[in-house]
Amino acid sequence: MARCHGLDCLPWHTPIDSDFCFQAGNTFYAAISRPWDVPWANKKAERLLHMKGQSVEIVVDDKEITVFAAGMTVRLKIVHRDIAFRLDACTHT
Repeated sequence: MARCHGLDCLPWHTPIDSDFCFQAGNTFYAAISRPWDVPWANKKAERLLHMKGQSVEIVVDDKEITVFAAGMTVRLKIVHRDIAFRLDACTHT
């Protein structure tokens, strides 16, 4: 999702807002990554986007999903009924 337009954009890379939906058995989990807007912010969630459709290991607790994939660990915030998720399965998380 774009965060700036034209001259409002920073002169350095900032991580994109990333929204994720994971399926574990018949259960779906929706999660987001909202890193700080600084040049050295963690880009692991962007790398995770390239794994769309692949299997990853997830650990779910009350507030976070920890994803283990391709030698990296990514912590994501669990969200419920986030407007970004239009898939029927993900709207039930």
